[in-house]
Amino acid sequence: MAINYSYFEQGPFRVIKTHVSNLKNVVIKKPLCDTSYYGINGGFFAEPAGGYGTPPTTPLSINWFKGQTTGVCTYNGPSATDTRQRGTLVTFYDTATSKTLSVITRAKDINEIKQDLGANLDYRNIIGGGSLALNLSNSAWKTLHEDQEKWSVYGTLAITERSAIGLKVENGQHIAFLLISKNGNNESLYSMRDTLKELGCFDGIFLDGSGSAQMQVHANGALIQDRGSDGAPGRYIYNAVTLANTN
Repeated sequence: MAINYSYFEQGPFRVIKTHVSNLKNVVIKKPLCDTSYYGINGGFFAEPAGGYGTPPTTPLSINWFKGQTTGVCTYNGPSATDTRQRGTLVTFYDTATSKTLSVITRAKDINEIKQDLGANLDYRNIIGGGSLALNLSNSAWKTLHEDQEKWSVYGTLAITERSAIGLKVENGQHIAFLLISKNGNNESLYSMRDTLKELGCFDGIFLDGSGSAQMQVHANGALIQDRGSDGAPGRYIYNAVTLANTN
């Protein structure tokens, strides 16, 4: 049995549970299940000129990990000059408590995050997506989602395959839940918000969906692979949120 993560199913979702210190953003530019990584897909990216069966080149969500030197996207949205403040997961090492902590903020780029949270924090991951704002009602969240984050209503409120990260505090430790729709199930973001609330999460972000919603993990004596809706070998995605330690 793995000691650094666990896997289970919650309603229509597959779930990996791990400490936030075990998260690591990686740029893969291929289907997740064609790598050795355990985890789920990352944020949004532009469809490649050759279609989703070819490596993407243009990320549209922040993807950063401490020490990462290539493939970094520092802004959320279609360009570096865009002003879309979107949900972004931040993990950092806190010297006062000797713990890796996490927070979800809304920002257009990494510079804005560092202005808000502090330039000298020991940042570990900064991963962009969309706010799930679990403390809000569905109607209040929908207003945030549509009016402030500037998502396409058709593209993101539609029923489709889903992926997300939820955050929870357990015994003083910050825990992450990595979720995707199970076996290509079509789900709403409302359903994903409800599931994260059931798990006791205080906040969360949604990541890319449809054929991009992918998971790979070893659990119950077997390798579990979910390639999303595009079929084998799966959609080429830009980045993934992976487990640094898979033991």
